Amino acid sequence: MAKIVQLILAALVAGLIARLVHNRNQPPPDAPSWPAWTETTDAAAPRANVDQEAKSWIEPDAAGDCASSHPVKVKLSSGIFHILGQRNYERTNADRCYLSADTASADGFRASKV
Repeated sequence: MAKIVQLILAALVAGLIARLVHNRNQPPPDAPSWPAWTETTDAAAPRANVDQEAKSWIEPDAAGDCASSHPVKVKLSSGIFHILGQRNYERTNADRCYLSADTASADGFRASKV
């Protein structure tokens, strides 16, 4: 008989624990639900198409040459930029082409010494 009482008590305790765990995972009945996702009117304006002249740098062509609008050649591996007329300008295959020496310097590159 004592074993039956123990089993009944164990079942009651297990049921009580299960109910407590179940209730803990449920939100309170008066908790508000999240509203549906909507776009706000103060969202940032969509990006405008930026023409080639406004970009600080562009990709070179397949041969590593720069467009006339972005004549400064930059090598990413060395961190050096070359300006039209410098000794190594023609033989440099650019990784990036910058609008000016100032924009290349602003991105952390240094001018070639020759």
